[in-house]
Amino acid sequence: MNEILQEFVIWEVLAGFGGCLVMVILLTQILKGYIKIPAQIISYVLAVAILILSTAFTAGLTFASAFLTFFNATIVSFAANGGYEIGKKLIGGEWK
Repeated sequence: MNEILQEFVIWEVLAGFGGCLVMVILLTQILKGYIKIPAQIISYVLAVAILILSTAFTAGLTFASAFLTFFNATIVSFAANGGYEIGKKLIGGEWK
């Protein structure tokens, strides 16, 4: 079982859109009950942190890559927030 988890949660996966998106959705849903700020802000901060750390541990963090991280984090955050809302509507039967 430990080998399976290592395949999903590695820095190379977290550096990509899909891996970062899944981790941001998961962590945002866990943290939003404990932190009293809007979930959209939590997801953006998490996306920035995950992308900066994953870049630093894989390709190496430069000024250019750190600068682009803030734009990439916006895309991940928007997708995380929208994806959760769509899933909630589908499960709740609100969206047909």
